[in-house]
Amino acid sequence: MSEKEPYYFEKPDATRPLTAIERLGTRAYRVSMEHSGPNQNLIDPRAKASFDQVINDICEGRPYSHPINNEREKTYIDHKVKVVGQEHVPQEGSFVIVSNHYNRGIHKGMSQAPIMTHAISQLLPDGDTRKFIPVIENEKRLIEKTQKNTKMDKLYPHLPSVATQSLRQGVETVVGPVDEIARQILFNTTVVFGMIPTNTHAREIPKVFKNGDVLVLFPTGKDEFELHNVNPMAGKLGEMAGARGVPLLPVGYWFNRKKSVYQVRIGAPFTLRRDKKNPCSSEQNAHELGMRIARLLPEVMRGEYRQDVAEELKNS
Repeated sequence: MSEKEPYYFEKPDATRPLTAIERLGTRAYRVSMEHSGPNQNLIDPRAKASFDQVINDICEGRPYSHPINNEREKTYIDHKVKVVGQEHVPQEGSFVIVSNHYNRGIHKGMSQAPIMTHAISQLLPDGDTRKFIPVIENEKRLIEKTQKNTKMDKLYPHLPSVATQSLRQGVETVVGPVDEIARQILFNTTVVFGMIPTNTHAREIPKVFKNGDVLVLFPTGKDEFELHNVNPMAGKLGEMAGARGVPLLPVGYWFNRKKSVYQVRIGAPFTLRRDKKNPCSSEQNAHELGMRIARLLPEVMRGEYRQDVAEELKNS
């Protein structure tokens, strides 16, 4: 294979240090994640220290190579993982991992990729150089989530909305548009974690396939316990991969609290094709993605696809 083309986040000038206000917003995000719910916070001191280091890198504008290849990041994945379906992992060439967006356990609020993708990376041949590149969805929605986690809109929930809106306007007058602050925090985050944000899809995803690397896609785009409907955009990304002969690898991923172990169940790889004569092609392919993932999950987690999978099993 020819020399790999570098991704935008591998370039030294990919990001910049955060301003003082952006640092506060990022710190608030970390605190909100630590106190996000019972048994869903950063109670593991190693995970907390690792997350703090990531926050420091974001604040100081220090991008680094993908976390799977970084020793420091191993604190994320130093947990018991049980993998089923190892035989399905492609031993060469590019492929796309499509998984449910599980966001529970002690890693709630942190990058979704490290635990599951590290487990799969251990199934590759010795000396394999393929990188795992997560892709993130709708930028607008991510900005809204960042605003919520930094509590910029909920500093004083006991006040009437007109007062909090006035407060927000005051904040924006002093420090600048909240949206721009959130957007810069997000961009720096994607650089530090080595992810592909929405506004770089057209440029960066073809690089993944050309470089023979692995794309990591959470096609529902929502934190979930029960599986949500797959976004039609994921159907289009699946078609993009299929047009290049790149297989999709379905994965069911969750945390078993009773056994204190992460479960990774891998299905057989498959490809999707776009039917140019069918205006609903992307929606139908998105549904197929959801079904492939749902079959790998426990029944209680199949969510929007529970009934369809039940009918399928009944008729098989």
